[in-house]
Amino acid sequence: MTSPEVARRVGQSASWVYKWRRRWVSEGFTLEDLPRPGRARVFSPLDRALVIAVACELPSQRDLPLSRHSATSIHDVVTGEGFVN
Repeated sequence: MTSPEVARRVGQSASWVYKWRRRWVSEGFTLEDLPRPGRARVFSPLDRALVIAVACELPSQRDLPLSRHSATSIHDVVTGEGFVN
């Protein structure tokens, strides 16, 4: 099957298909993405899970006068309770 045909079938661009096919030829078959440049993650997996858990809560569960959490309110909760520095 040609790359443009695959692209149509999977709903991606032909350049995306070409990129993965080239990678499979040079590095072997894998669906893992390459590491990204830049700073490494700062938070541990546990810290990340705690932040997500707080973000999924209703603020009223913590007696906060908000209808939804904001980035600031999430930060205040996790730092105020000693989860994350």
